[in-house]
Amino acid sequence: MTDTSRLGQRGELYLAGQLLLVGLVLFPPSATKVGAVSLSGLGRSLSALPEPRANGELVTDGIYSQARHPMYTGLLLTAFGVGLATHNDSSLAWALALLVLLDKKADMEEVGLLARFPEYKEYKSQTNKFLPWV
Repeated sequence: MTDTSRLGQRGELYLAGQLLLVGLVLFPPSATKVGAVSLSGLGRSLSALPEPRANGELVTDGIYSQARHPMYTGLLLTAFGVGLATHNDSSLAWALALLVLLDKKADMEEVGLLARFPEYKEYKSQTNKFLPWV
């Protein structure tokens, strides 16, 4: 029997929502399919869930010195790009929903990062969430 007492506490619903919304953005009924987004390598720190991995390390160099969540930035740029390129209002609406979801997911992720890595507080104060200049 599976223990479901922690179901949802690690952010599983955020992951499910993210996958659903990315799917709707990339494969809307009336739009052209697009390729997958390249993801930046985080090594053993990479996790689809907003809870930091127990054996992970804080990555603040490379692209992460420019934005705290560059993978989400890539997803959002792709999502809005598809909507704009196809002039598809539905895709733009799904992209906006994805922005809201990823913003909330990033907030949840950062709670865990702050708890696990004391130096995250300074990094957060010096580095923007999604775009280096915003």
